[in-house]
Amino acid sequence: MNSLAIDPSDPNTLYAGSGEVIPGAGIFKTGDGGQPWTQLQPTTGFAYVYSIAISPTRPGNIYAGTDSGLWYSSDAGATWTNTLPLAGGCFSVAVRGDQPDDIVFAACGQSGSNPFAYLHIENRIPTPGS
Repeated sequence: MNSLAIDPSDPNTLYAGSGEVIPGAGIFKTGDGGQPWTQLQPTTGFAYVYSIAISPTRPGNIYAGTDSGLWYSSDAGATWTNTLPLAGGCFSVAVRGDQPDDIVFAACGQSGSNPFAYLHIENRIPTPGS
């Protein structure tokens, strides 16, 4: 496992992202503190899940930084959308939930680019009701 996130509204709900040295099998979820874990089927193609962030005020909104970019779920992991596809991946994700829409910060890179180059992308992720 490469990443772990705890639901801020329910400490028994956790998400674990797989893929570190070798490719993983996506994201796993538990609703009872770790017994048992269930693989989220839409994420089976996520080879490397580097970071997971959950909105502090909208716990159904989950963000995952993977080797293929930034992924978003508005339904607690049932479905996912690649909101920022990048061949270099997104390695760290944080979310601020104190605004009408989540504000997501992601550290990402493009394959073959200078790792110290500044990449500024603003990408509005439509949330339910917005």
